[in-house]
Amino acid sequence: MFDLRYHVVSLAAVFVALVIGILLGVGISETGRVDTIERDSYEQRIADLESEVQSAKAEDVASEHERRAAQDVIARAYPALMENRLAGMRVARVYVGPAGGGAIPSGVDALLADGDAGGAPFLRALKVPIDPDAIEGALEGRPELARYVGRDRFDELGAGLADELLSEGDTPLWDALSRQLVLNEEGSNQHPPDAVVVARTVEPQEGETAALLEGFYKRLASGGVPVVAAEATETRPSGVPFYRRQGLATVDSIDTRIGRLAAALVLAGAPAGSYGVKGTADQILPQEIEPVQPTTTGAGG
Repeated sequence: MFDLRYHVVSLAAVFVALVIGILLGVGISETGRVDTIERDSYEQRIADLESEVQSAKAEDVASEHERRAAQDVIARAYPALMENRLAGMRVARVYVGPAGGGAIPSGVDALLADGDAGGAPFLRALKVPIDPDAIEGALEGRPELARYVGRDRFDELGAGLADELLSEGDTPLWDALSRQLVLNEEGSNQHPPDAVVVARTVEPQEGETAALLEGFYKRLASGGVPVVAAEATETRPSGVPFYRRQGLATVDSIDTRIGRLAAALVLAGAPAGSYGVKGTADQILPQEIEPVQPTTTGAGG
């Protein structure tokens, strides 16, 4: 039997489905991609779902029909809402831990593909926990990096790494610490990213590693580009409280369509917040979903 928590999440999903259905019926039809008959069908589906929500009581268990109806509407709306959402954007991916396989990297890759993100790919997977002695050894003898040397300066080191990530040109810190910090990488800083996704694929970190990450995240949060910290619905323990303390927007369900839509909206300029379906979220999606302007081509006559 489903518990009450599942019931609340299910009802929330239905409300999201209502919003998405309305967007399809009103917004997409204006582009000519949804005809009158299909729009009427969506409107009837919305009315049916709204009736179910109004009659549902908190003590009831979630019905399979309700869950399937919500999932069906979301599945139908998702491609249209994501299309070109990130078009032309270069989104940097930064993983704390390995970047291969798993629900989080797969979800992030799907986010970028579904949103039509462009630009040269950029990825950094960080080797954690860090080895403080090895990092200090790599920085010694480099006068231009002397300000980062010291066990009490790992937060400054993280901030410096974030600065280089967000800028174009030379990256002396990343170059000096590549062997100590980077598991694998893709792309270069020839062009700065338009947005950033960060995610942890290993257990939470402590000590100097946590200090470095705090400095890194705080500087990303104030760097002038949209940043989303993402995790999967099954991530335990959740990193959302830690990310929020550093000022980052969060999405707790990047392995779902709802999570990917929330992340895409924030990366495209929606207000930062904590989005998703778990108890760590303030709301499922940003309250307003701006339509993507359709790409137009010249027409003769």
